[in-house]
Amino acid sequence: MKSLKLRTLAIGILFVLFINTSGCGYILHPERRESGHSSKLDPTTVTFDCLWLLPGLIPGIVALIVDSVHDTWYYSPGEAR
Repeated sequence: MKSLKLRTLAIGILFVLFINTSGCGYILHPERRESGHSSKLDPTTVTFDCLWLLPGLIPGIVALIVDSVHDTWYYSPGEAR
């Protein structure tokens, strides 16, 4: 029984770490990584990245850094309205 709880906890921690090490835009919009970007910001992606600050400072900062490095919080040229 204790082994099952420990295994479930370990899987949960690994899942959370996986989600935290990649930003929201990086997962939801992979097409934005390769293409250029417009000058218009996607407010949904930025909002989701900032919501990662609620569980902790480190996950939020990681999400913001990952999306800013890969420019996934900007609309791609085809998406910009």
